Amino acid sequence: MDVFPPTFLDALRQRADLLELVRAHVALKKSGSSWLGLCPFHHEKTPSFNVHPEKGFFKCFGCGVGGDAIHFLMRIRGVSFPEAVEELARSVGLEVPTRKAGEGQQGPGRQELEQRYRDMTLAKQYYATQLAGPRGGVARDYLEKRGLQAATIQRFELGFAPPGWRHLVERFGSGVEVEARLEVLGLLVRKEEGGASYDRFRNRLMFPIHDERGRCVAFGGRSLGDEQPKYINSPETPLFQKGRLLFNLHQAHGPGQKAGEMLLVEGYVDVIALDQAGIGHAVAPLGTAVSEHQLLMLWKSTERIVCCFDGDGAGRKAAWRVLEMSLPLLRGNRQMVFLFLADGDDPDTLVRRQGLEGWQRVAAHPTSPADMLFDQCAAGLNLGGPEGRATCTHRLRPHLQRIEDALLRNLFAESLGQRLDLEPSWLLGERGRPMPAFQTPRPRQPVWNGPVAGRASRNYEQVMLALLLRHPELAFDFEEELGLLHLEDPHLHRLLAELLRLIGGADILSEEKPIQAIAIQQLPPSLQEVGRRILSAESETPEEPRREFQGCLLTCQLRHLQEELQELSQIIKQGIEIDNNMKRHNALRNEIARLQRQRMAVIH
Repeated sequence: MDVFPPTFLDALRQRADLLELVRAHVALKKSGSSWLGLCPFHHEKTPSFNVHPEKGFFKCFGCGVGGDAIHFLMRIRGVSFPEAVEELARSVGLEVPTRKAGEGQQGPGRQELEQRYRDMTLAKQYYATQLAGPRGGVARDYLEKRGLQAATIQRFELGFAPPGWRHLVERFGSGVEVEARLEVLGLLVRKEEGGASYDRFRNRLMFPIHDERGRCVAFGGRSLGDEQPKYINSPETPLFQKGRLLFNLHQAHGPGQKAGEMLLVEGYVDVIALDQAGIGHAVAPLGTAVSEHQLLMLWKSTERIVCCFDGDGAGRKAAWRVLEMSLPLLRGNRQMVFLFLADGDDPDTLVRRQGLEGWQRVAAHPTSPADMLFDQCAAGLNLGGPEGRATCTHRLRPHLQRIEDALLRNLFAESLGQRLDLEPSWLLGERGRPMPAFQTPRPRQPVWNGPVAGRASRNYEQVMLALLLRHPELAFDFEEELGLLHLEDPHLHRLLAELLRLIGGADILSEEKPIQAIAIQQLPPSLQEVGRRILSAESETPEEPRREFQGCLLTCQLRHLQEELQELSQIIKQGIEIDNNMKRHNALRNEIARLQRQRMAVIH
């Protein structure tokens, strides 16, 4: 825990100019001995946000938020108490006292960290200078074609990495120590042991990536020639983890609190174009799929996330992945909606063509999570007949089961039940009860009789996920089957979804290194304990991991189909659409027989 001496904190509060700090974010008017303005932490039309400079505190009588200069910085920037203290101390010229051992970084560690931030700042300044200089003409032409104004380019500190191999080395100065520092930060690449290092970014428009405190920690680079891929990002470094930051979050936090929502879009240029159009609360992921941690970061700023995706097939698939991941996280104070643009459009092209009004027209018609669930699960079905409604119900149940908030789960079931003309209980079944906390599953008789899972103490879902943690490459052999799979335990299903996201992203796979086991620390905090328990329970390693994995996967598929077959049998017994339902019944039996043959082949 970070501890600061009370005398230091008192001196910091006295030296900090609360009025100037707040004025940088809020328009204030004098009102007696205090100052009054619209609260930056909630949406209001009548000012209720009061600042009392002489007393050193602020208070909003609309939402109840209040505190001193440190607390204002924490709220407006979304940073921790120690981070706010250090930032405020720097701004007023106070030296932060050295903390006790074990309570923070000190000595050479702190100095090394500060050097890394200085190096990233120098690199950012170098790229900005190159954009404005003679070599930046191609990049400036590109930005002009995209309609970006000089003020916008400056606000986002855009730059240009010129063609060539050793420009950064020339800027920083050659030497083993300097080049080693830049390699650690991902600015230089050394092709092989003992070989010369070279610039990672060449002939690219540069987008600085900042942490929540506004410090440059990485870059994204867009190719301006024939170089592939079109976009590359810095690799993960001691300053930068892709799944734990978002592009522009440091600037969007305040506007998002005022707007009452954060806008999640797909690309950096989308964020920048929206900001130029007056929509300052947009952020974007950093070259990988959206992570659970990133969603939780956004919900720290506001209760509502608006996800905007392209209207094409890829955009809808990305939206569906976000929805699946978010279901266990949704609460009354964690809301999410989706915006889908016309096919071929993105936020950048939309606001360039139609401006702020065009965006507002689209934003006025969001799609709710319940609407998305229904559309996805009803796709290709005839809901005018009972068999279509039954199939849709069966598809919806696993998703509803994953909503951990009991009230929200029941409200979803009520809304979806109305569309299917069904009681909510048909959608919830026994799963309408509150979700229990994750526990290591109790031993059960296994369905798959392979060499490891055949022991009574083993659970096939656990075995499969333990294998996937240790052997991520298995996901590529069974990509389609895993993408359609629903696990019985909702916590294990969440873990499976996160593993597939990690394995499919740049966090695990790289051309420069082989596929490695997934470390528990790479999982979101809410799933780390689940992963640890699974690995502890499944400590034995099978002789044939692929065979074991395939057997467990086939068992999961068979269980899912057998449940559907049982439900369909009950519908047939009631005399509903017997001819059509018998066709589906027979097709299910044939598919089950096929999978059983596959499983027997795996066993033997």
